[in-house]
Amino acid sequence: MSRARAHWQALPPFTQDVIFACALTTIALLEVTWWERGTGSLGATVGGVLGLGIGVALRRRNTMLALVIADLSIVAQAALDGFLLENSFSPILMPVVVAYSLGAYVAPPMLWVGTGLQAAGFTALGLLSNGNKAGNVFFGILLACVLPIVSGVMIRRRRALVAELGARQRQLVAERERTARGAVAAERARIAGELHDVVSHNVSVMVVQAGAARRLIKTDAARASEAMLAIENTGRAALDEMRRLLGVLRRGDEELALAPQPTLRRVEHLVNLARALGLDARLHVEGDEVSLPLGLDVAAYRIIQEALDSAQAHAPGARADVVVRYRPSELELEVVNGPPAVGDEVKAPSVLVGLRERVALFGGDLYAGRRRGGGYTLRAKLPLAESAS
Repeated sequence: MSRARAHWQALPPFTQDVIFACALTTIALLEVTWWERGTGSLGATVGGVLGLGIGVALRRRNTMLALVIADLSIVAQAALDGFLLENSFSPILMPVVVAYSLGAYVAPPMLWVGTGLQAAGFTALGLLSNGNKAGNVFFGILLACVLPIVSGVMIRRRRALVAELGARQRQLVAERERTARGAVAAERARIAGELHDVVSHNVSVMVVQAGAARRLIKTDAARASEAMLAIENTGRAALDEMRRLLGVLRRGDEELALAPQPTLRRVEHLVNLARALGLDARLHVEGDEVSLPLGLDVAAYRIIQEALDSAQAHAPGARADVVVRYRPSELELEVVNGPPAVGDEVKAPSVLVGLRERVALFGGDLYAGRRRGGGYTLRAKLPLAESAS
């Protein structure tokens, strides 16, 4: 069934209309010549059916021409003593289909012209018919003019609305992608500058240690060896940071970057600043503090900073608990805020994409989700196995 529907939809609209018109015409001819044979001219009736079939076939290719042909057909067969629309069903359906097409595919002012033609045609048909002429005119205009045309207009407006909404959605998606690419470019520039500072610092330390080792190598071999070891460790750290820098700069524009900030030792300053801005922020440090690599240190600071900024923006006046957990193999950062003191329920942080990329850069994991009872939890885990000491 679905395959047949797909084949049908793949056909051109005019081909579909021709097939539909042939089917209706065949049924109508069988009805007027066999099932519901009326009294009057059979030739005029058959001619009227064929004219209506042509109108149905042209209903989308040239709707106004189709309407004129259909109206002339029903009026002419009635004038020639035909019985096309007396007792049969399928012949009545054919001008209704043409009238619906007028509403669905023709816009004002031609819509009003077509409506007038259809009304005039069925008025003439009612006046030429036998019996209650006024009733025939009224019901003919109502059933074959007003109702199908109004239905077609409603469908046309709905299609236009769907198309407009689709265009707006595509525009919003394009704007969002452009904004994201702009943010990526800015973040990548910040990363390049900040990691450059980190690497430059390590290289400066290496230069100082190398100078000290050169002066001590002849007089104090032990201290010179210590200086050489410091150079080795600092060089490894510099290489790690350089790899991260190159990894970020090689990414495509579709990937969001992240930018580290100062040191985790100043996290208490962040909490105090958030408290001064109206957030009931509290700091909890668990475990023994360890020395962190510079890149990881500033990244941890940046994660907490952005989480607090987001909590302040989306949940003003709420309580926010900042937890820093030093574990043997990982650093865990957690910011938990409750619902806002006033206003709407807390929203998801707007920086989640950037934070996920920031955490992923160091091989960590990020969890973010709503809390039962209101509020939001953001938790980041950064591995320390390779570099903490």
